[in-house]
Parts: sequence; structure tokens; C-alpha cells
Amino acid sequence: AAFTRLCATAGGRPDGLEGEIPTLFTVELSAQVLASHFHFGVLNRPNSVKQLMESTTLLAEIRKTSDYVLILETDHVIMRPIPNLATPEKPAAFVFGYMFPQPSQQW
Repeated sequence: AAFTRLCATAGGRPDGLEGEIPTLFTVELSAQVLASHFHFGVLNRPNSVKQLMESTTLLAEIRKTSDYVLILETDHVIMRPIPNLATPEKPAAFVFGYMFPQPSQQW
């Protein structure tokens, strides 16, 4: 198992912490996009995952160390081992039913 930080920065540039933990950088959302969503900066989180999944380069970096990817929020606390319910043919996910896009907030 390996840990890799997924980090959105201006232009996807390194932030100086990549020496502490392996990091993949994505391009953060523009100030204009964030302003249209009440400056809700955590929108960079799902956008970073979207960029990861769409980038063969970023995915290739992940695959150097792992066959599977577990994406966690930075404020999650792991109390027990997490079983790997995914297979090479079938992904596994937990749906947060209270989080979903609104049609009025397209980006």
C-alpha cells in the first residue's frame, strides 16, 4: 500500500510539500468558477478526482504503486481496516446521498 496526496494548485504547480508525501498535482478551479459557487474552495476536491480519472499520465503514476485506489477525505478517521470490495472488473464506492450537483451550478 502507498499513500499519494492529490492536490489542486494554481496551474497544477508543486506546492513545496511533495518532498514530505508523494503528490499528484491538478489544476485548481479558477477564482471565477469558485465565485460562482459562493467561493466554496472544496469544489477543487471532486474536480481533482475528475482530472485524475481523465488523465492517463496521472493514472499511470498511481498504477506504479497500487492496483487499486482508495480516495478519502482529509478529515476521515480510519478506525478499523477497510475491506477491499473492488475487483479488477467491478469498482466499489460509498455514495454520500446528501452530496449531489444542482442544475443551477454548472461548471
